[in-house]
Amino acid sequence: MTDRVMAFNNKVVALVHKVMPEKKFCFIAYNNYSGLPCAMRHDTTG
Repeated sequence: MTDRVMAFNNKVVALVHKVMPEKKFCFIAYNNYSGLPCAMRHDTTG
């Protein structure tokens, strides 16, 4: 899914850049990603 979203974003940026080259863009890759699982713990041993 990320590849398709990035391809779409790149097309939009290319079109907008032709008209407004000074504009900056960002892409939030995992904006709907849920939090860490409760059973998983961070490994602090190493």
